[in-house]
Amino acid sequence: AEIALNSLTPLDFEKLIAHIFEAEGWETELNSPAEDQEIDIIARKRLPVPLKFLIQTNYYEESKVTPKDVHQYNSLKEQEPNTDRVIMITSSTYTDQAKELARSLDIKTFDRDHVIRMINQIDQ
Repeated sequence: AEIALNSLTPLDFEKLIAHIFEAEGWETELNSPAEDQEIDIIARKRLPVPLKFLIQTNYYEESKVTPKDVHQYNSLKEQEPNTDRVIMITSSTYTDQAKELARSLDIKTFDRDHVIRMINQIDQ
């Protein structure tokens, strides 16, 4: 999983994340890059309770996700009615300030290690 992550395009990374959520029983909807509404994936689950997550993927090979990136996605909840959670998922890591800001804004953050763990769970 580690090596595979390095060879993806941003769109492949987005599709991979959608696939991971589908494997966990979510219905996912990818937004086409042309529309670029900032929301990359909408994930929905009906049972046991209806849930709707907005997922923003950041594919970076080197750079970390910064507070500026987090701020940019804070308004996603307002764009989409009935959103239960906003999740940012990166192929790299977050700066400490970005993690802190995300926590204060109630945005969940998944980093590279988290993504690899999710992939490994599917493989089993």
